[in-house]
Amino acid sequence: MDLAVLADIHSNYIALERCMEYALARGIEDFLFLGDYIGEMAYPERTMALIYDYREHYGCTFIRGNKENYWMNYRAGGERGWQEFDSTTGALWYAYHHLTDRDLDFFGGLPIARRLEYGFLPPLMACHGSPYSEREDMRAGTERAREILAQADTELVLCAHTHKQEKEVWQGRTMLNPGSVGHSLGAGGKSQFMILHGETEAGQRDGICKTGNGDEAARLPGAGHGDGIEAPRERREACGGQICAGTWREEFVTLDYDREEVILQLTESGLRARTPNWCRITEHSLRGGSEEIHHAKVLGRVMALCEKGEGQCDWPHIPEKYWEMAIKEFFP
Repeated sequence: MDLAVLADIHSNYIALERCMEYALARGIEDFLFLGDYIGEMAYPERTMALIYDYREHYGCTFIRGNKENYWMNYRAGGERGWQEFDSTTGALWYAYHHLTDRDLDFFGGLPIARRLEYGFLPPLMACHGSPYSEREDMRAGTERAREILAQADTELVLCAHTHKQEKEVWQGRTMLNPGSVGHSLGAGGKSQFMILHGETEAGQRDGICKTGNGDEAARLPGAGHGDGIEAPRERREACGGQICAGTWREEFVTLDYDREEVILQLTESGLRARTPNWCRITEHSLRGGSEEIHHAKVLGRVMALCEKGEGQCDWPHIPEKYWEMAIKEFFP
């Protein structure tokens, strides 16, 4: 079987449609989404409509990202100080007010991590940040990523959050990051996701199990289709009690799409008018600008300038003048 892994859509429904069309054209019908569905781009409701449509027609599993917590916390009264016209929180305000109770309930029902089994293939752990927190980074080569891998009870850990395609192998375990569908870093503004090819030891695919003499013991219909959970006992019975070991092989995918339309919609939707500085950074990334300039880094500089100028920085109450100062530094 083949499994498409997508993450960090951030309301970029145009990029999402491009990735899904590509995957479906290759015959893939099973999808794993690793969170951060809504965020920096226009018309969040269009992304959610696609999510619900895919859930209805294909085998989809969904994980919660850190962005989902913003919307749920705001509804619960835990987030305060968001303003409609504001560089710090304007994009958050805009996104939240384009979501419905159905969307928020959907997010609230998602796990931050999930152990998944697909037929005879090795189980995998799916998460957004790490198996322990949706806000944690698992960056290739870091001590923390290797610590998490060493503790993992699966050979494969899938994570997202960094917006970069990465692979780390440590102590017999592998971490894979599919990159970002809607807001990639280091990919020239293009959209990224990953396809996992499930193969048996004999190199067979599509849920076919071979007997010892090479005959096909059973074709396992819809291996992995549904919500990503398969019944090992039923699969063993289908193969006469034989358990077939398998492997996952990753394929990183990078696709271009109509980025100019996404940029145009930042203005058309009114989002840019609400948070021009935030959209300036978004457009920079979409146009393939330096990956060293991104929202988190610029916001960090804004907060540092605010602390220096005010004596303290109380997020999200950050005066616009510090945004203007930081933007001039990054975009002289």
